[in-house]
Amino acid sequence: MGEPPHIHIQSDRKLAKFWLDPVTLASSTRFAAHELGKLSKLVEENQGDLLEAWNEYFSD
Repeated sequence: MGEPPHIHIQSDRKLAKFWLDPVTLASSTRFAAHELGKLSKLVEENQGDLLEAWNEYFSD
């Protein structure tokens, strides 16, 4: 299997990648620290839905 469940977030030229279980910032480019904090909170609040969507998309 490939990488563990994760999401990519893009806004203009800013990029971030979060692992979903547990929610952890994997990488980021150009997002300010306060923006990453807000994004992390949003990912945590929606972790269940995001993992469900990941599993549906990548299920055999």
